Amino acid sequence: MLRFLCLFLFIANLAMAQDKKFRWPKRPKPRPAPVVIPPKPGLVISTNLFSLHELEGGPSLAFEYRASLHWAVVLEGTALLYTLEEEGNGKGFRIQPELRYYFPGKHRSFRGFFSLQGTYKQTTFQDSTFREVLSGSGPTGIDYEPVYYEAKKQVFAGAANIGFQARFGRKDRFMVEMYAGLGLKFKDIFGKPAGTVEPMDKVIEIIPRFEEPGTYLHIPMGVRMGYCF
Repeated sequence: MLRFLCLFLFIANLAMAQDKKFRWPKRPKPRPAPVVIPPKPGLVISTNLFSLHELEGGPSLAFEYRASLHWAVVLEGTALLYTLEEEGNGKGFRIQPELRYYFPGKHRSFRGFFSLQGTYKQTTFQDSTFREVLSGSGPTGIDYEPVYYEAKKQVFAGAANIGFQARFGRKDRFMVEMYAGLGLKFKDIFGKPAGTVEPMDKVIEIIPRFEEPGTYLHIPMGVRMGYCF
Protein backbone atom coordinates (compact mmCIF):
# COMPACT_ATOMS: atom_id res chain seq x y z
CA MET A 1 0.00 0.00 0.00
CA LEU A 2 2.83 2.41 0.83
CA ARG A 3 4.53 1.62 -2.45
CA PHE A 4 1.30 2.31 -4.36
CA LEU A 5 0.86 5.68 -2.60
CA CYS A 6 4.45 6.72 -3.36
CA LEU A 7 4.00 5.73 -7.00
CA PHE A 8 0.78 7.77 -7.27
CA LEU A 9 2.45 10.89 -5.81
CA PHE A 10 5.43 10.49 -8.15
CA ILE A 11 3.19 10.23 -11.24
CA ALA A 12 1.10 13.25 -10.12
CA ASN A 13 4.19 15.41 -9.59
CA LEU A 14 5.59 14.32 -12.95
CA ALA A 15 2.32 15.22 -14.70
CA MET A 16 2.23 18.65 -13.08
CA ALA A 17 5.85 19.27 -14.04
CA GLN A 18 5.17 18.23 -17.61
CA ASP A 19 2.08 20.47 -17.73
CA LYS A 20 4.07 23.48 -16.53
CA LYS A 21 6.96 22.70 -18.84
CA PHE A 22 4.96 22.44 -22.04
CA ARG A 23 2.27 25.08 -21.37
CA TRP A 24 2.36 27.64 -24.18
CA PRO A 25 2.46 31.27 -23.05
CA LYS A 26 -0.50 33.45 -23.96
CA ARG A 27 0.14 35.65 -26.95
CA PRO A 28 -0.88 39.30 -26.65
CA LYS A 29 -3.76 40.34 -28.88
CA PRO A 30 -2.56 42.26 -31.93
CA ARG A 31 -3.37 45.95 -31.80
CA PRO A 32 -5.06 47.55 -34.80
CA ALA A 33 -2.85 49.70 -36.96
CA PRO A 34 -3.15 53.41 -36.17
CA VAL A 35 -5.41 55.36 -38.48
CA VAL A 36 -3.61 58.40 -39.81
CA ILE A 37 -5.77 61.16 -41.33
CA PRO A 38 -4.47 62.60 -43.55
CA PRO A 39 -1.37 60.53 -44.45
CA LYS A 40 0.27 63.72 -45.78
CA PRO A 41 -0.45 67.47 -45.94
CA GLY A 42 -3.45 68.23 -48.10
CA LEU A 43 -6.22 70.62 -49.08
CA VAL A 44 -9.93 70.28 -48.29
CA ILE A 45 -12.65 72.29 -50.05
CA SER A 46 -16.05 72.30 -48.34
CA THR A 47 -19.30 74.19 -47.83
CA ASN A 48 -21.13 74.99 -44.60
CA LEU A 49 -24.74 73.81 -44.80
CA PHE A 50 -25.75 75.99 -41.82
CA SER A 51 -24.97 79.20 -43.73
CA LEU A 52 -28.03 78.63 -45.93
CA HIS A 53 -30.42 78.74 -42.96
CA GLU A 54 -29.12 81.70 -40.93
CA LEU A 55 -31.06 84.94 -40.54
CA GLU A 56 -28.62 86.55 -42.97
CA GLY A 57 -27.81 83.61 -45.20
CA GLY A 58 -26.23 82.47 -48.40
CA PRO A 59 -23.80 79.93 -49.90
CA SER A 60 -20.35 79.44 -48.39
CA LEU A 61 -17.01 78.03 -49.51
CA ALA A 62 -14.19 76.98 -47.17
CA PHE A 63 -10.55 76.02 -47.79
CA GLU A 64 -8.65 73.99 -45.21
CA TYR A 65 -4.94 73.29 -45.48
CA ARG A 66 -3.80 70.62 -43.07
CA ALA A 67 -0.06 71.04 -42.71
CA SER A 68 0.44 68.12 -40.29
CA LEU A 69 -1.45 65.63 -38.14
CA HIS A 70 -2.03 68.33 -35.51
CA TRP A 71 -2.25 71.70 -37.24
CA ALA A 72 -4.49 73.16 -39.93
CA VAL A 73 -5.74 76.54 -41.10
CA VAL A 74 -9.22 77.21 -42.49
CA LEU A 75 -10.61 80.19 -44.38
CA GLU A 76 -14.34 80.36 -45.08
CA GLY A 77 -16.18 82.97 -47.11
CA THR A 78 -19.96 83.40 -47.27
CA ALA A 79 -22.01 85.47 -49.68
CA LEU A 80 -24.96 86.88 -47.72
CA LEU A 81 -27.66 87.18 -50.36
CA TYR A 82 -30.92 87.19 -48.42
CA THR A 83 -32.50 87.72 -45.01
CA LEU A 84 -35.00 85.32 -43.46
CA GLU A 85 -36.61 88.06 -41.36
CA GLU A 86 -39.86 89.45 -42.74
CA GLU A 87 -38.65 93.05 -42.72
CA GLY A 88 -35.05 92.45 -43.78
CA ASN A 89 -33.35 92.68 -47.15
CA GLY A 90 -29.68 92.74 -46.17
CA LYS A 91 -26.85 91.69 -48.46
CA GLY A 92 -23.14 91.42 -47.82
CA PHE A 93 -20.37 88.97 -47.00
CA ARG A 94 -18.70 87.15 -44.13
CA ILE A 95 -15.09 85.98 -43.70
CA GLN A 96 -14.04 83.44 -41.04
CA PRO A 97 -10.35 82.55 -40.54
CA GLU A 98 -9.65 79.64 -38.21
CA LEU A 99 -6.62 77.97 -36.61
CA ARG A 100 -7.10 74.31 -35.66
CA TYR A 101 -5.36 71.77 -33.47
CA TYR A 102 -6.31 68.11 -34.13
CA PHE A 103 -5.87 65.91 -31.08
CA PRO A 104 -5.18 62.15 -31.14
CA GLY A 105 -8.33 60.16 -30.42
CA LYS A 106 -9.00 56.45 -30.35
CA HIS A 107 -6.24 54.57 -32.24
CA ARG A 108 -4.63 57.98 -32.91
CA SER A 109 -7.18 58.92 -35.55
CA PHE A 110 -6.69 62.73 -35.23
CA ARG A 111 -10.33 63.44 -36.10
CA GLY A 112 -11.36 65.69 -33.22
CA PHE A 113 -10.13 69.28 -33.03
CA PHE A 114 -10.05 72.48 -31.02
CA SER A 115 -9.94 75.78 -32.87
CA LEU A 116 -9.86 79.56 -32.54
CA GLN A 117 -12.15 81.22 -35.08
CA GLY A 118 -12.53 84.87 -36.00
CA THR A 119 -15.43 86.43 -37.89
CA TYR A 120 -15.90 89.62 -39.85
CA LYS A 121 -19.34 90.29 -41.34
CA GLN A 122 -20.54 93.27 -43.30
CA THR A 123 -24.06 93.80 -44.64
CA THR A 124 -26.05 96.67 -46.09
CA PHE A 125 -29.81 96.91 -45.75
CA GLN A 126 -32.67 99.36 -46.10
CA ASP A 127 -33.82 100.84 -42.81
CA SER A 128 -36.01 103.65 -41.62
CA THR A 129 -36.12 106.17 -38.82
CA PHE A 130 -38.09 109.32 -38.04
CA ARG A 131 -37.66 113.07 -38.19
CA GLU A 132 -39.53 115.48 -35.96
CA VAL A 133 -41.71 117.99 -37.79
CA LEU A 134 -43.86 120.80 -36.44
CA SER A 135 -47.54 120.07 -36.58
CA GLY A 136 -50.62 121.89 -35.38
CA SER A 137 -52.22 118.63 -34.26
CA GLY A 138 -51.54 116.88 -30.97
CA PRO A 139 -50.82 118.22 -27.50
CA THR A 140 -47.10 118.83 -28.20
CA GLY A 141 -47.42 120.22 -31.69
CA ILE A 142 -44.74 117.75 -32.91
CA ASP A 143 -45.28 114.97 -35.39
CA TYR A 144 -42.96 112.34 -36.93
CA GLU A 145 -42.32 111.60 -40.59
CA PRO A 146 -40.42 108.48 -41.77
CA VAL A 147 -36.93 108.75 -43.24
CA TYR A 148 -35.63 105.82 -45.33
CA TYR A 149 -31.90 105.19 -45.73
CA GLU A 150 -29.30 102.50 -46.49
CA ALA A 151 -27.54 101.27 -43.37
CA LYS A 152 -24.30 99.32 -43.07
CA LYS A 153 -23.74 96.78 -40.30
CA GLN A 154 -20.35 95.43 -39.22
CA VAL A 155 -19.77 92.50 -36.89
CA PHE A 156 -16.47 91.43 -35.33
CA ALA A 157 -16.47 88.13 -33.42
CA GLY A 158 -14.17 85.56 -31.89
CA ALA A 159 -14.86 82.09 -30.50
CA ALA A 160 -13.26 78.87 -29.29
CA ASN A 161 -14.68 75.81 -31.05
CA ILE A 162 -14.64 72.05 -30.66
CA GLY A 163 -15.50 69.71 -33.50
CA PHE A 164 -15.12 66.39 -35.26
CA GLN A 165 -14.11 65.61 -38.84
CA ALA A 166 -14.62 62.25 -40.53
CA ARG A 167 -13.55 61.06 -43.98
CA PHE A 168 -15.11 58.32 -46.06
CA GLY A 169 -15.42 56.96 -49.58
CA ARG A 170 -12.71 55.76 -51.91
CA LYS A 171 -9.32 56.78 -50.55
CA ASP A 172 -11.10 58.92 -47.92
CA ARG A 173 -11.76 61.64 -50.48
CA PHE A 174 -15.07 62.85 -48.99
CA MET A 175 -15.34 64.72 -45.72
CA VAL A 176 -18.05 65.67 -43.24
CA GLU A 177 -17.52 67.65 -40.04
CA MET A 178 -19.50 69.27 -37.24
CA TYR A 179 -18.44 71.95 -34.81
CA ALA A 180 -19.81 74.36 -32.21
CA GLY A 181 -18.26 77.04 -30.05
CA LEU A 182 -18.68 79.95 -27.69
CA GLY A 183 -17.40 83.51 -27.82
CA LEU A 184 -18.29 87.19 -28.10
CA LYS A 185 -19.26 89.49 -30.97
CA PHE A 186 -19.33 93.25 -31.33
CA LYS A 187 -21.91 94.83 -33.63
CA ASP A 188 -21.97 98.36 -35.02
CA ILE A 189 -24.37 100.07 -37.46
CA PHE A 190 -23.62 103.10 -39.63
CA GLY A 191 -25.54 105.35 -41.99
CA LYS A 192 -28.32 106.73 -39.84
CA PRO A 193 -29.05 110.31 -40.97
CA ALA A 194 -28.21 113.08 -38.54
CA GLY A 195 -31.05 114.82 -36.78
CA THR A 196 -33.36 111.81 -36.73
CA VAL A 197 -34.99 110.29 -33.65
CA GLU A 198 -36.68 107.07 -32.57
CA PRO A 199 -40.03 107.48 -30.77
CA MET A 200 -40.28 105.45 -27.58
CA ASP A 201 -42.77 102.98 -29.03
CA LYS A 202 -40.32 102.17 -31.86
CA VAL A 203 -37.35 101.81 -29.48
CA ILE A 204 -39.25 99.24 -27.43
CA GLU A 205 -39.84 97.21 -30.60
CA ILE A 206 -36.26 97.02 -31.87
CA ILE A 207 -34.36 96.33 -28.63
CA PRO A 208 -35.57 92.69 -28.22
CA ARG A 209 -34.40 91.93 -31.78
CA PHE A 210 -30.75 92.54 -30.77
CA GLU A 211 -30.29 94.89 -33.72
CA GLU A 212 -28.78 97.66 -31.64
CA PRO A 213 -24.98 98.19 -31.65
CA GLY A 214 -23.23 96.49 -28.75
CA THR A 215 -21.52 93.33 -27.50
CA TYR A 216 -23.39 90.03 -27.53
CA LEU A 217 -22.84 86.33 -26.96
CA HIS A 218 -21.53 84.53 -30.04
CA ILE A 219 -22.36 80.82 -30.60
CA PRO A 220 -20.93 79.60 -33.93
CA MET A 221 -22.12 76.25 -35.28
CA GLY A 222 -21.62 74.48 -38.57
CA VAL A 223 -21.88 71.29 -40.58
CA ARG A 224 -19.46 71.14 -43.48
CA MET A 225 -19.27 68.66 -46.35
CA GLY A 226 -16.43 68.65 -48.80
CA TYR A 227 -13.78 66.94 -50.91
CA CYS A 228 -10.17 66.16 -49.95
CA PHE A 229 -7.32 66.55 -52.40
